[in-house]
Amino acid sequence: AHEIAMALKELGFSITEDQVRLKGPLKELGLYTVQIHLGHDINADLKVWVVPMVGDTRPGGSR
Repeated sequence: AHEIAMALKELGFSITEDQVRLKGPLKELGLYTVQIHLGHDINADLKVWVVPMVGDTRPGGSR
């Protein structure tokens, strides 16, 4: 949730870590749908790609 909130802040969105709703940890590479809580009964679905970091030598390339 922290990394997603930080990435959104870099893009100019005022989203806090508490607003990012994850169903579980994003441990595998791939596409995930993450819910962002914007207000009372207002949510948005966000598509998040988990990709290997440049220079990551760990098996699977994920964190």
